Amino acid sequence: MLNSRSPSSLRSVVDAKKVPSATESARQHWERAQRREAFYSRSLRSIARQVGEFITQLYESGRQDAIAETLRNYADILKPWAQSVSEKMLADIAHKDEQAWMRHAKQMAVAMQQELRTAPMGKVVKELRDRQVDLITSIPLDAAERAQNLAFEAATETSARAKEVAEQIMNSEEVTENKAILIARTEIARSHAVIQEARATWIGSDSYIWHTLKDKQVRLDHQELEGQVFRWDSPPIADKRANRRAHPGCIYSCRCFAEPVLPAKYQSKRHV
Repeated sequence: MLNSRSPSSLRSVVDAKKVPSATESARQHWERAQRREAFYSRSLRSIARQVGEFITQLYESGRQDAIAETLRNYADILKPWAQSVSEKMLADIAHKDEQAWMRHAKQMAVAMQQELRTAPMGKVVKELRDRQVDLITSIPLDAAERAQNLAFEAATETSARAKEVAEQIMNSEEVTENKAILIARTEIARSHAVIQEARATWIGSDSYIWHTLKDKQVRLDHQELEGQVFRWDSPPIADKRANRRAHPGCIYSCRCFAEPVLPAKYQSKRHV
């Protein structure tokens, strides 16, 4: 953590009348993220429902041994669709992020606009896409493992416990859907954060200011990070209980926002 806020942040060098406050920028950022999350969540929940139907039908027909193979095949079939959905989502995020940067750049150094346009975002987006595909295909694979373990337990436990386990198997759709929702919520935010970081570091930013939405939903650990400056290469501890480090938006259900601190060469002289 750095000791004080840098005067070269986006907020401090741009006319406040033309650019929203950091908190308002965060709110706008998350309004856009929530819209994308809704689309992504619907897509992943449809997978969860299909997984639930497979498990229910196979289990009710006494074909629980076929659950794992069926869902593995489904995961393979999903890959092209997962790539398409992920690419569409990430392309939209990257485009909106670039627009936001350009709006700031117009009021600052002209050279900054050119450097932003040369940012090698293809590799970053591809890595994010591959991660999304892995997560999407993990939905049926994880459900298959859970159902298989439960089916084995049902076959080896007492009749009373077997009935309880059978109910858990029949509840697979709800469990899988909850996982799908968490993936959508976490990965949309993380994708925003990773793409923003890639552009920021490309133009020479080495740090950022952590911002929360300053509402009752902000977790205590993140309330303590509000307004502090951190390096991109050294994320703070965002979850003390798990001792986990992360940038804003890069940890489960995080709604926080990074305000990049710009290098001195991109400060507008009239604001210095």
